[in-house]
Amino acid sequence: MNFYSQIRAVLAVLLFSSVSFAQQDSNWVEMMQNPSSNFYDVQQAFEQYWQGKTIEKGKGYKQFRRWEDYMAPRVYPSGDMTLPSLSYENFLEWEAKQPSAGTSKSLLGTWTAMGPFGKPTGGGAGRTGSSGPPRRPPAPVSTCASGTASS
Repeated sequence: MNFYSQIRAVLAVLLFSSVSFAQQDSNWVEMMQNPSSNFYDVQQAFEQYWQGKTIEKGKGYKQFRRWEDYMAPRVYPSGDMTLPSLSYENFLEWEAKQPSAGTSKSLLGTWTAMGPFGKPTGGGAGRTGSSGPPRRPPAPVSTCASGTASS
């Protein structure tokens, strides 16, 4: 073997080893995006990746934690992550079983006015626009009161 072929062999080994390390580092990202992965396995892979490392901006730490907080109440206790993806299918199945399935639905609904009708009469809480001008009590002159007229 000559010198150049030895250098090529060493470079090839270094290149393939760095690619395999990069794949191992992003393993938790691929697992997180795969709904057939187990939730707890994804958590474990994430924790192993970040063990002993400082949290850096732009490396996916916060995004994972948001995803984890979103998914934790939505997975089965076994860690099966297929439940959130079934919600829409389950809704469509439920909607098809309803008696009104297939009929057009009004966007406005069937609202009916129930009252009260007309102008309020009399006093009390239903009286509007009844606040009067400020009045001064007869004594002492330094106090001023404002409010509704008394009946």
